[in-house]
Amino acid sequence: MMNFTNNLSEKIEIYVSGRNFKDMDVFSKSDPYVKVSYKRDFSQKNYSVLGRTETKKNDLNPDYSKVFGIDYVF
Repeated sequence: MMNFTNNLSEKIEIYVSGRNFKDMDVFSKSDPYVKVSYKRDFSQKNYSVLGRTETKKNDLNPDYSKVFGIDYVF
């Protein structure tokens, strides 16, 4: 008899960028960053924080250098 446990997973990398952010600062352009969260288990309400990008000073179209790695389970 074969054991069919769900071992189908793959390591993925998430790259983040943004375009046309709204300028929320008064005297200069905004300094955006992104916080990445995910649900470990869809039956729960809470999210786990995977991490945060660097802050991009005075940039409304940022390309972040931080790469997030996570195991994706199919």
